[in-house]
Amino acid sequence: MVTITLSAAGARKAANRLREFLAAGGINLKQTHAYEALARTLGYANWNTLQALLNETASPGAAASPTLADQQAAPADEPPPAQAVRKPEKMEQRLRLSGGLEQALHRAIGLASARHHEYAALEHLLLSLTEEQDAAAALQACGVDLERLRSELTAYVDGSLDQLVGAAPGGAKPTTGFQRVVQRAVLHVQGMGGGEVTGARVLVAFFTESESRAVQFLQSQGLNRADVVDYLAHGKPLGGGPSG
Repeated sequence: MVTITLSAAGARKAANRLREFLAAGGINLKQTHAYEALARTLGYANWNTLQALLNETASPGAAASPTLADQQAAPADEPPPAQAVRKPEKMEQRLRLSGGLEQALHRAIGLASARHHEYAALEHLLLSLTEEQDAAAALQACGVDLERLRSELTAYVDGSLDQLVGAAPGGAKPTTGFQRVVQRAVLHVQGMGGGEVTGARVLVAFFTESESRAVQFLQSQGLNRADVVDYLAHGKPLGGGPSG
């Protein structure tokens, strides 16, 4: 495993890159939230905890933190620190949203705006993902009835989100839950070494929002996070999915 050295200043730059990356996809994230998202993804309680640790390891004679790793297999002879420091930058360059996911994010905002909702919620996002190629393929492989899911979500956003109706001259804005799900998918792919963030990856991140109606609709058909993770790893849910 390649150890990545990261300073407090470097962590702030990483959070800024995350914020810019999400903004390009239509997800506007406050700076403080970007810091917290980075810290929690790396396994720390909050940004202050991570920053304190990084400041400590940056002091003379301190050892590099063994917890900041890029999760890639390393040869027996690990590269020198200079190479390890450059790794996050290379990884960032390989990170991208799939075309289908970009369209799905914009479509979710459009679904909310068309209903005069001030905010686009997780239910808008999941409804949009049922029409995104990678997410729809994962759902179908896991035994989810897409037509039933679309029908339930449409009825919900049309009849149960009256509290979201409001003046939104600039169009609907994503809720914090919406943003968290996309952030987790992006950071997970980044932690794997970069690559493409797809609708199926976002689908995995939904299950951290267990109190949302979106997740409850998925669970009502027997779907769980492990099914989608297994599908991404093996092309099928090892547990058989909802119908298994």
